[in-house]
Amino acid sequence: MCACGFTLIELLVVVAIIAILGALLFPMVGRARASAQTTKCLSNLRQIGIAQTAYRADHDNRFTPKFNPSPLSWQRHLEPYILSQGGRTNVESVLNCSVSGPLAGNQTSYALNAYMEWAQWNYNAAVVERPNHIILIGDVVEGNTDIMYEADRNQTWGVPGFRHGSRDLANMLFVDGGVKSLKREELLLASGRWRWW
Repeated sequence: MCACGFTLIELLVVVAIIAILGALLFPMVGRARASAQTTKCLSNLRQIGIAQTAYRADHDNRFTPKFNPSPLSWQRHLEPYILSQGGRTNVESVLNCSVSGPLAGNQTSYALNAYMEWAQWNYNAAVVERPNHIILIGDVVEGNTDIMYEADRNQTWGVPGFRHGSRDLANMLFVDGGVKSLKREELLLASGRWRWW
């Protein structure tokens, strides 16, 4: 009669193999999750770009106003256009990046390029030169209502929110509807000012 079972050594070897596999897989799972969140944020911005295009078609080729009457005005103007994209009911999930976590009612994780309101543009898409280089909306430090306006690397107001990748990427929507994850170096001028127009 044979006594079948595991010896203590065999059990420890199995546990060690499982621990090694876990140590190898956990970082990959974390990177895959971060990549999925970045993709979701880029998808949100793409949907916002489609909504902006639909809004402009109804408003003489003008972008949504930044403030009128509230700091979240541009988002409120886009709500019906986001809802028309397949009957989506959770507009807030499109208008905020999931990486930024819960936000107060008057906060946002995306903000409109403040230069859109300048007199030479006056929210008119036809006036914007190089629409594939000009940022329209992007990740912003939570609680900011503007992005890019007079922001530099020493300020917290209007600064892009680098929350993707290894916290070194900010997702941006361009005037032409393209989206891209950009590093800090791609957004900074030599003077330290942000590149927005």
